[in-house]
Amino acid sequence: MKYKKKYNKNRYESAERDRKNVTAGKRNAAEHNGQEAEYNGHAAAAGAGTDNQVGQDVVLGSDSKTDALQAAVYYEGMRVLNVLSEGKSEDQERTAACENAGRVLDELGHFYYNIGFAGEQSCGKSTVVNSLIQYPLMPTCNLTTTCTVVRLVYGSKIRVIATDDDTGKRVFDMDCSDISESKFNRLKEYTCLAMPILVIDNINYFTDKDIYNENTRLTPDDIDMHYTNPREVALLLLVLLSVYIGQNDPEMTDDKKRVIAKRNEIMRYFGIPDETVNYSVLVQWDCDLLKSGIMITDLPGLGASAKAKKIHGRILKSHDDITKEAIQESDAMVFLEEYTVKDVGTAALREMLSSARLKEVVNKGERIIPVLNMADRLKGAQRGTNQQKFADLLLGANVKKQASDIILYSAIFGEYAYNDIMTSRFLYFKSESAEEKRDDGMSEEEIIETMLPKLRSKYETSGIEELKDFFRTTYIERGKYNKAVAAVCAVRNLAIQAVAPLESRAKSCRILGDATKDAVNDITGILKDAAIEPINDYTGELQEGIEQITNQTQPVVEAMLEAETSLYQKAFEKALDDYKNRLLDLVGGFNLTWSGLGFKAQIDVVGSDNYILYHKVMAEIEKFSVDVVEVNSQYEKILGYVDSQIDQIYKQAITGLEKLKKSLKASVGKSIERAQAKSQMSDAVVTAMTGMGDTLLTFMDKQILAMSQNLDMQQESICDAGNAVVEQVMKQNTDMTDSFTSAIRASMKDFIQNGFFFSKREYLFIDGSDGLKEKIRTLALTQEEKDNMESNIRIVGSREIVGKLNQWMDQAGEIIDIYTDLGIRIKQLMDETAKELTGTAGDNQSVYEGLLAQIAALQKEFYAFRQGVQKQFDEAVEYFHETDPNIIRMKGNVLIDV
Repeated sequence: MKYKKKYNKNRYESAERDRKNVTAGKRNAAEHNGQEAEYNGHAAAAGAGTDNQVGQDVVLGSDSKTDALQAAVYYEGMRVLNVLSEGKSEDQERTAACENAGRVLDELGHFYYNIGFAGEQSCGKSTVVNSLIQYPLMPTCNLTTTCTVVRLVYGSKIRVIATDDDTGKRVFDMDCSDISESKFNRLKEYTCLAMPILVIDNINYFTDKDIYNENTRLTPDDIDMHYTNPREVALLLLVLLSVYIGQNDPEMTDDKKRVIAKRNEIMRYFGIPDETVNYSVLVQWDCDLLKSGIMITDLPGLGASAKAKKIHGRILKSHDDITKEAIQESDAMVFLEEYTVKDVGTAALREMLSSARLKEVVNKGERIIPVLNMADRLKGAQRGTNQQKFADLLLGANVKKQASDIILYSAIFGEYAYNDIMTSRFLYFKSESAEEKRDDGMSEEEIIETMLPKLRSKYETSGIEELKDFFRTTYIERGKYNKAVAAVCAVRNLAIQAVAPLESRAKSCRILGDATKDAVNDITGILKDAAIEPINDYTGELQEGIEQITNQTQPVVEAMLEAETSLYQKAFEKALDDYKNRLLDLVGGFNLTWSGLGFKAQIDVVGSDNYILYHKVMAEIEKFSVDVVEVNSQYEKILGYVDSQIDQIYKQAITGLEKLKKSLKASVGKSIERAQAKSQMSDAVVTAMTGMGDTLLTFMDKQILAMSQNLDMQQESICDAGNAVVEQVMKQNTDMTDSFTSAIRASMKDFIQNGFFFSKREYLFIDGSDGLKEKIRTLALTQEEKDNMESNIRIVGSREIVGKLNQWMDQAGEIIDIYTDLGIRIKQLMDETAKELTGTAGDNQSVYEGLLAQIAALQKEFYAFRQGVQKQFDEAVEYFHETDPNIIRMKGNVLIDV
């Protein structure tokens, strides 16, 4: 994918000016339409624009095709919804349609697209995020930095919120424009205390001290920040909440203990309970990219030595687990590599992608955005070479990308666009080049004047603007468009459910008019039976099809799971063989002692070959891992098979709609023919029955249209259920692998650490029956471990696949409820018609006129909806080159067939 859009120097207005422009845009658009007060009322009713609402506010008056469509559909849809909600309706289908439309409109009104940022530790994720939001908000350093999930969403007020992941309770919520000076100073004190443990680059922008000099000790007065600046408040809060200072370390230095104790003290000071161990942070932030509808999720680095640890009776999650869990909720994922493209990220990426569902996935590869950071350090042909290395790395994780798809990026040059930061404190101006200029006697002002054009030039080729435009055009615009079309369809479905029954009853009143009570009961009863009989027949046929597919699927799945056990054991045994061979190669390099102490290697002489080799062996012991790609591939086949069976059910259901329509028409026609054959049946009643039959079939057409939309939504729901099964299976797979590999590693470490003491020196037994080589050679799964592994796999298969398969199929069986509901609505329609037409002709006329008035009022609202969104809908359909025939036919009339 190539990016050709050029840098726009006018893009960087101040935040204040930007806010004024947006506010003015809303006001002008609303005043132009004469709807400002009404818009504000509806938006408030829907919860739009509130600081606690995650997502983008609807912006009226935008030039963007998608923004214009979003605003029109949301405003007009909420107006219709509010009108329909004013009167109490006993129609359950209409109520359900209102609820669905409200949910879809709310998602549209607060649209956001969640992009997760993942990669190895210290590859520059947080620096990349800062370059995108134009401020050094996310703490950065050259060691493991981020210890929790931090989500950035748009908010006109800057706010930091923390939620306990274990309880789901909000434990911290601060408006960053409303903090006391004393609280702010506590944050500065903590930052100063933490700096010697972890040099946080961000503080460079707020002090003239050299933070990279190990002898520098900062005091709060050295940090040029003020409690009245909400951006600076948010930055220091993230230093407290998101910076890793060794919380997961099994053993800590006195310095770390002191800093962690201070951190815990300040968190208590801010009201965060001690038992809050795992939490995530949400930051509301005011910048253009977030305002456009992006949510940025910054994640801990993969491969960090931050393992799970027990604290306050709870398990503090490892960084890898935090990242793998959080990525489940993302819509797409930026996978970041530093310019050298170290191969250590492949296994972590492969493992993560094996369980990442990436919401609404169509092609997982399309949701992976590969970014090669620090590309400015690559010269000439190195760029193409390393792009290809990155593409090969991704291919190792089953993500197919071309070298040209790899986005070259230089986050450090994002400093050029930072808001409210002194230029002289840019990291760029503390480079070797700047130092040389200082040595030549140039002043700071002269250095800045000399280097700023170069920094601007580097920014223009940094890839930052291209990546932001890529997010907007590829994900935000298309995402908003899809949400807007879904909302239009939901309102269309609501129109069907609200108007069609009233139309049918009104037409029945006009047709049957002054017919006698007995005639009315005969006609409605005959038509009711005629319609329900084929529905019942087809429902039984569909039920039989579902049961047949279920019976066929279960044994196939069980057979696949049987093969899974063997695959898993082979994967583990292969990993064990590789592990043993690597260790034996290393151990063979030890220099053994003289004959009197044969078979032993002295390892206590610091700097000796044996000493160095011993530590290499200890490090290699930690590298036992199982490649479960083939295992996961088998799971994928199993679940793919199940999914294909469910897809078959849906195709059967969709095909059945037209089949049902034909059956109903034939059934109603036969009923009328039988009525005509009766000698006692008058011509007037037969005519009325014919008209009533036509009315019923028209009603059925509209209900079938609504049913078709319901089936689409039902299929999405079952797709989510299937993804949940995948997630559970993969998690259990990972947990099981970790359990066995941890046991192997622990066994090896115990053997070495407990078995090498001899006299006053430290020796390691290498050869002989009790030596390390023999221990390595005899490493193997015991029969008990094999049995446990097989048992676990069968339990997982039974509980997570076979068991949930039934649940999955039950959800597919809910399709039948749609047909059952149709029968209920027909019965209800006929009963209500009969009930209304049992009085005098005058009463019937009154009922008829009342129904017409209701219909006219509803049609007016839906016509206004159509008028309000049609232009924007048509333009968006053209803009996105829509190919779906069902959407294309709505051009010119979004409520076609209604």
